[in-house]
This record gives sequence, C-alpha cells and structure tokens, in this order.
Amino acid sequence: MANRRSVMSTSAEPPSSSNNDPLRELFEACKTGDIVRVKKLVNPQTVNARDTAGRKSTPLHFAAGHNVTLIEGYGRRDVVEFLLATGASIQARDDGGLHPLHNACSFGHADVVRLLLEAGANPNTRDNWNYTPLHEAAIKGKVDVCIALLQHGGDANIRNTEGKTALELSDSAARPVLTGDHRKEELLEAARSGAEDRLVALLNPLNVNCHASDGRRSTPLHLAAGYNRNRVVQLLLQHGADVHAKDKGERDHARASHEQSPGLGIPSQQGGGGHSNRPSVGINQIGARPKTLDEAMTVAVETESTIEVECSRTLPAHTCGNEMPTNPPGMEVGLTL
Repeated sequence: MANRRSVMSTSAEPPSSSNNDPLRELFEACKTGDIVRVKKLVNPQTVNARDTAGRKSTPLHFAAGHNVTLIEGYGRRDVVEFLLATGASIQARDDGGLHPLHNACSFGHADVVRLLLEAGANPNTRDNWNYTPLHEAAIKGKVDVCIALLQHGGDANIRNTEGKTALELSDSAARPVLTGDHRKEELLEAARSGAEDRLVALLNPLNVNCHASDGRRSTPLHLAAGYNRNRVVQLLLQHGADVHAKDKGERDHARASHEQSPGLGIPSQQGGGGHSNRPSVGINQIGARPKTLDEAMTVAVETESTIEVECSRTLPAHTCGNEMPTNPPGMEVGLTL
C-alpha cells in the first residue's frame, strides 16, 4: 500500500477552471461555494464526476473540504446540501480512501460535518490507513468537529494502521475533548442548574461521567439528582450516565438526591414523606421489582414519578436520616400499584 503522506500530498485542488472545461468549472464552483454556478453545471452525469488530474475527488469532496475564501453571499453548506439532494454519493472515496466527511473534518467545517452525519455518513468510516474522521479532526485540533462526531457516535477507541487512537494523535486543542475535560465545569453547572439545552450542546459519551475538580468529585448525574433536576437526569441516563458512579463521599446519584432533595418522595426513618404531586411508580410499569434503591430511583426519574419505600421491619439505628445505605438490611423497595 502506498504511503499515506505521499498520497495525501497529491494535490486535491482542482486545476484552474477553463471556459472550455465545464467539469473543472464545477469543481471550482464547489470549492468556492458558488451555488449559482453549481446549480447551472451539475447534472446526473457530473454530480459524482471524478477529478482525474488529482486524487479522484468528487464535487462533494471539494464542497465539503476546502478553506478557500467563499464567494460573498454564498455558503459551503448550501452547496453540500444541493449536491446531496441532486444525488451526490456520501460514500464516495478518493484515492486515499477518504470520504467527503474526512475532508470536512480535516478542514474544520462543523456545520458541514453535522449535515453529512445527519444525511447518513458513517462517523467511524476509515480511509486506506484506518484513519477515521475523528482522527482527522483531532490531528488538526478541530474542537467543534470532534464534539459533533462524538455526539453522533464517533468512536474514540478506534486505532489506525499504526495502532494509534485519535487521542494519541490529537493536537493540544482537541485533547481535552477526547479526555472528557473540555468545558467540564460548564457541563456540571448545566446539570446542577437544569439548563437542558446547554447540557445537550456540551454532552458527549466521553464527558457524561466526568467528575468535578473540587473536593467532592460529583458527576453531572450526582448534581442533577441532588438538585431534583428530573428532566436533566433523564437526559443524562439516555446519554449513558453511570448510575453507579461514586463521588468522593462514596455516594451514588440516588443517595445524593435523597440527601439534598427529599421531595423526590423517599421518606426518612422518621416518616418525613415529602412526596411530590407526581404519581408513584406502579410495578406494572417496569415489569419487575427493583432490587436496590439505586434501581428504584432510576425508574422514578425516568418516569417522573415518586417512590414508595416500605420497611419490612425496624431499620437499624445507623440507617436513620441521611445515613440510609443504598440497600439497607431489612428494607424492601415497594412500588405502589
């Protein structure tokens, strides 16, 4: 197999346009975002044409991945959208095995990356050397692109032919995204305050279980549960939050919610109900009795319901109040029908 660097050094630029060569003119129009010319020149025969003088790129490759100054009043996304609607192949590969998504990631066009992903591009596609789009974005330090890929299923653990992950090859700007530390404090604050839109914009599989840098080391789920942010808890669970993650005090999210927000409906030993107006969870809603308070809490936040906790016998003294263990001896978690 040819060396990646030598193949990638082959010009991906279309030769200068010529009045006598409509195909060259199309490539140039795609590169500069000239949607008027693109609409004039593209047809079923040219929409997937190859640049035989370069790396055999298609119009979509050129539209997705160049940093030339766009013609005033035009946008790269408009051209990509039109090409896709006209039949451009999102799976087309150039001589290096790069898809248009690789190009968009390499040049940092996050809006185009999202458009291609939503149109069905594979976030984990590989070139001839097993570089994924995430490798391309990480190497070039394209932070917004890395986030978009991770939010659409990008796998940070894939290794290229040399055995390197995106993190191992990443530029310093992109590295915090791949370690889960990028804007971590903003994410934690969004979970604490219930800022759902902000949370979703920042959330990805690598930071969903991040820990606060302060002494408590709370996760987003600890904070959301502790401050009774039920909708945020649901969002975090949907994005893979770990219900068993512990903070520095060895609390999980269920215990955090009980200690800070008893209004969730978990009564203490003294009988303080604090029940909200939300309906209790019925056993028929989950199909089986949860074995631990963790599981019951998870059901409750997922269904926006309260939990009825019944004790089959007197609890030991150490379980009173905020010292209640996750699944104390003698406690049966009972869900009302």
